[in-house]
Amino acid sequence: MDSLETYIKVLRKAVDHGEISVPYIKQNYPIGYNKACRIIDWMAENGYIEKGKGYSSTCKTKLTLDQFLELYGEKN
Repeated sequence: MDSLETYIKVLRKAVDHGEISVPYIKQNYPIGYNKACRIIDWMAENGYIEKGKGYSSTCKTKLTLDQFLELYGEKN
């Protein structure tokens, strides 16, 4: 489950909730800690979230739903 599709699904959830964290990703997707950290890093590197202080903290989403839909369409 190491595909861009997974990253996009998690990003959509972050956009819907306005925030995301490594613990949330681990609890809701069948992936481990390292992969969840890579997803957070990917989101931060692309400017989709404001990275918190460490991987266990909550990161606020900077991407709006309209921006997400423009980039990725209706993927859930």
